[in-house]
Amino acid sequence: MELSWIISPAAGAVIGYFTNWLAIKMLFKPHNEVRICGLRVPFTPGLIPKEKARIAESLGDTVGNYLLTGEVLAEAVAKPEISKAVKEAADRIEQFLKTSDKTIGDLFGEGESKEEMLVYIKKTISSAAASMLNSEGFSKNITDVIFNRIKEFMELEIAELEIENYKNDIKYASSMLFKGIAESEDVKEGIEKCLWDYLLNMKDNEMTIGESVSPESIRTLKDYVSVKAPEIVNGILKVVEEPEVDELLRYKVREAIGRNAGVLGMFINTESIYDKVIFEISDFFNDPENGPEIDRAVDIFVDKLLSYTIGQAMGLLTGEMREITVNRLVGAALEAALTDEASDTVVDKVMSYAQREGNRPIKELIYDFVPEFDIKAYDKLNSVITSFLKNDAALFIDTAVDSFLKGIMTSSVKDLGGRIGEDTFESLNAMILASYGPVAVKAAPFVVEAINIPKIVEDRINSFDMDYIEKLILNIASTELKAITWVGGVLGFVIGFVPVITQIIGI
Repeated sequence: MELSWIISPAAGAVIGYFTNWLAIKMLFKPHNEVRICGLRVPFTPGLIPKEKARIAESLGDTVGNYLLTGEVLAEAVAKPEISKAVKEAADRIEQFLKTSDKTIGDLFGEGESKEEMLVYIKKTISSAAASMLNSEGFSKNITDVIFNRIKEFMELEIAELEIENYKNDIKYASSMLFKGIAESEDVKEGIEKCLWDYLLNMKDNEMTIGESVSPESIRTLKDYVSVKAPEIVNGILKVVEEPEVDELLRYKVREAIGRNAGVLGMFINTESIYDKVIFEISDFFNDPENGPEIDRAVDIFVDKLLSYTIGQAMGLLTGEMREITVNRLVGAALEAALTDEASDTVVDKVMSYAQREGNRPIKELIYDFVPEFDIKAYDKLNSVITSFLKNDAALFIDTAVDSFLKGIMTSSVKDLGGRIGEDTFESLNAMILASYGPVAVKAAPFVVEAINIPKIVEDRINSFDMDYIEKLILNIASTELKAITWVGGVLGFVIGFVPVITQIIGI
């Protein structure tokens, strides 16, 4: 046996094996183009890296348009085992909602992801609410709804309100109103201006005070002053004790004594006289034994006062005294408004009016005071609502959403599930099972079209690293590729053995 008989088949087998092995390797490698001296090396990159995009597009088209079509998905979701799985899932969810002690917050986990999710939910809800509140016509719609309810309320008769049941509410509301008025500088300035205007208008009035009031009022005034004389005097003396008033009166006493006593006035202690007069006045009016004399003095004082013209009475108040008087009157009025008596008076007036006018609709009462109530009230209500939605709604929304989310996050799953009710669970389960099949079948083509499966497959394959693709293909076709390599060796061996056979047979 000649050596060539072995060398030729062996060489053919090695060449065949190596050729197929190299061809398979060149499918994957190199991953990138190779250049030597600026010239591209042939067959670089490998076939699969070079045609990766086209392969991805082709696979995406095959999967999306032939393998996973809408019809295929619809057929798959309509299978009985899928419906059974849906029912089992619904039962598990129901059981979880009924028995789980976990809070809703627990379901979100812990850490930054939970906080990010809560911030996202809050932002989404707040944004949607703000968008709705600021949408065109929303404030008008709210105004229409509220105003229509107001108009319905106004159609009721006063007696239907059973206002007796609201005495405490009326008293509280009036006391809050009076408090707001008393604490308002604008109101105080407004009252002072009205008093000043009134006093200025009265300074030229020639009518006597007695002519301006009825005899009954005069008698009532005298009786009141007699009873209240000590309080009135003490009140006046408190005013007198004010530094400005005290200094003014002491000056007037010194001036009067100096004008009437002449040189002797230098030796008279005006301060002592003033203090003595004030003390005697206080002592006299606070002594009960002086009641009859006080009554006579009151009659004389009132009669004298009534004989003055209104202009003369106003003239008795000097500029400085007038200012003090106005301030005192305003202060007294505002203090009186804060007493229980003031609120009780409002309640009595309201009760009396409701009893007297009980058969009248509320709207007639309102129109008596505000003839154009519809227009004014609607415009005011719309203005308030629009201003609130524009300026304050955002803060209100954030606060409401925070409170809502806090309540939800701390609530247990079974608490929320318990509010649903057994009938609702049964209805939901029945609805899910009845609608799942038809809905899933109808929705499948739209779902497939919407998610664009060919594009997803193409993008996914393009995102794979070539090493991963090579490993993936080799894992799938490793045996077959090895077989191809060995087939190359066998074919090379056969081809290399042909010359040996030819030599043997003498061809």
